[in-house]
Amino acid sequence: MNHQLAEATRRGNEVKVRRARLKRELRAGEAKLSEILRDEIPDWLATMSAERLLCMAPRVGVHAAVSLLQEAQLGPVQRARHITSRQRLLLADQLEIIEALKPSGRYHVVRQAMA
Repeated sequence: MNHQLAEATRRGNEVKVRRARLKRELRAGEAKLSEILRDEIPDWLATMSAERLLCMAPRVGVHAAVSLLQEAQLGPVQRARHITSRQRLLLADQLEIIEALKPSGRYHVVRQAMA
């Protein structure tokens, strides 16, 4: 294996490990995606699709993620690195509401309350 391929493989594995660690921390309540979005997107999350990024948050499924992305005027396949600061703050605000829900809460309940 040449050096360039080995380096790419090492970096890919590192990204997978960091994303898996973040997902475990989000589920355990040790981290909040809303806080991560308020800062710059880390480079190890930058290549992830916006939809997959939002789905990492507890209580956010595909339908809720798509709804959040539509509110922020983003497409589901858009990469996290291309989310503007305004869009990141909007998503962070919405995620804070979802994160504050009781464990049995669902996103559609939040949308009805906000309407």
